[in-house]
Amino acid sequence: MAATSVTSVSLDPLSLLVCVSRGTGIRRAIRRGISFTGNLLERRYAPVPFAFRGAAASTERFGFGKWRASNSGIPWLEDGVTMIDFLVDGEVEYRSHSNTIGLVRDARACGEVPPLIYLNGQYQ
Repeated sequence: MAATSVTSVSLDPLSLLVCVSRGTGIRRAIRRGISFTGNLLERRYAPVPFAFRGAAASTERFGFGKWRASNSGIPWLEDGVTMIDFLVDGEVEYRSHSNTIGLVRDARACGEVPPLIYLNGQYQ
């Protein structure tokens, strides 16, 4: 899944708001008490969002990049810019998006690398 937006909610408890299109398949799996991970990507991982948007079969999506299990057992990119392990604490449906509040349970950063951004309809 590729998030439309990610932003901070609170420092105590540490939490982020993750906004995803209601049309994504993962939206049905994200519920209170469920774990999920988020990865901020660097430019060389531009194929990953396309794979998770449906360009690759679900069984092939983790073939892009180096994945390993987080402390909660959920896959995250081993060498992404930042990896975050969440516990879903709340969800608000609003028009075209599901807006999920995730409590941050673990986070890792891999140093200074050029981030992957989505600008003017393409990943850069």
